[in-house]
Amino acid sequence: KFPSTCPPGTLMLEGTNEAYVTLHVLERSAVHATLDGEEGRCFQKREEDRVMVYCRVPEGGGDHKLEIYAMPAGAKCVNRPAACSFRVLADPTFKGGLDCFPLVRY
Repeated sequence: KFPSTCPPGTLMLEGTNEAYVTLHVLERSAVHATLDGEEGRCFQKREEDRVMVYCRVPEGGGDHKLEIYAMPAGAKCVNRPAACSFRVLADPTFKGGLDCFPLVRY
């Protein structure tokens, strides 16, 4: 959700602890995401040239940073600058959401 009172690049959560962004990327590119440096708080779903990057913030509100990295498929995400980042403002009143996504390795 992008309320008019938030600066660009800010995701404001209301009634949830989960946010997502949709990116258009080349099919031969890979995407990696972290929330506050933790990859377990992010999940991505790819559909052709679109990647939906989801993140879940911990309970208690706060100010978080979602960083998304792009690289050639098969490349490692080591010492790469983020392709984009978002400020994620959590809802301090939200309770009961799942904290992270299960980590699945292929």
